[in-house]
Amino acid sequence: MAIAQEEYAVVVDSGAGEPLHYTDGCKSAADALERLKAGENALDAAIAAVQSLENDGRFHARGGAVLSSIKLARNPVLVARDVPTPVAEVFQ
Repeated sequence: MAIAQEEYAVVVDSGAGEPLHYTDGCKSAADALERLKAGENALDAAIAAVQSLENDGRFHARGGAVLSSIKLARNPVLVARDVPTPVAEVFQ
């Protein structure tokens, strides 16, 4: 019996026009891959990646995002995670 090997990928977009010296921030966010390999679920790993960008002032992942509707939260991704699914479906 063959055992399927699971492969993961983490794709990080730092935003349009960000300079190349910001790649360390993207690499930090991509560390979420290690969480996946350690058995953490994909949602928690994705949230960790987004938090990494939100906490790095060079990126517009938090308050500077053009479409952000949650301006006062330090980590809007955590607010979004906690929105119950039925409520989230209303806004689709």
